[in-house]
Amino acid sequence: MLLAATRRAALARGAISTVLAIEVSRGIVADLVMIARGTNRLGYLIWIAIHSAVIVAGLLCIRAARSTDAAASDLQPAVSPPHHVAV
Repeated sequence: MLLAATRRAALARGAISTVLAIEVSRGIVADLVMIARGTNRLGYLIWIAIHSAVIVAGLLCIRAARSTDAAASDLQPAVSPPHHVAV
């Protein structure tokens, strides 16, 4: 929900990175532990796919924000040094 709610990914990089870390640690790793214990494999494989989709969406948001930042910096005029005229 946080990834979809933000309209300015460049300002939400920290929040997106936090969500991605949670998805990996508390999502995929926890699901793999449950699969290793022998519990309902199909259900946890489905959740791993969902966690992976959230991670991909977050990485795409960060990537889009970086390319937008780069494009914005390319569009800004370069500041030229003041011209000094010798009198």
